[in-house]
Amino acid sequence: VVVVVVVVVVVVVVVVVVVVVVVWGENPTLRAAAPVVIVVIVVVVVVVVVVVVVVVVVVPVITVVLTVVAVVEVLVL
Repeated sequence: VVVVVVVVVVVVVVVVVVVVVVVWGENPTLRAAAPVVIVVIVVVVVVVVVVVVVVVVVVPVITVVLTVVAVVEVLVL
């Protein structure tokens, strides 16, 4: 799952950067702003990846922990 997410993100980033470079290359004003736009896009992508990874990793962990706690409670009580 994580590998798929990473691959998709990389593809999206590459496509977006190419589009930005091509489109922005036509306009001097936008060309000056391109680095800012790319940084913003990269930050957004990183945040999305982190959130997805956290959800994919943390949710099962929490589920397991809660299950273990429930089992221990039953055994102890």
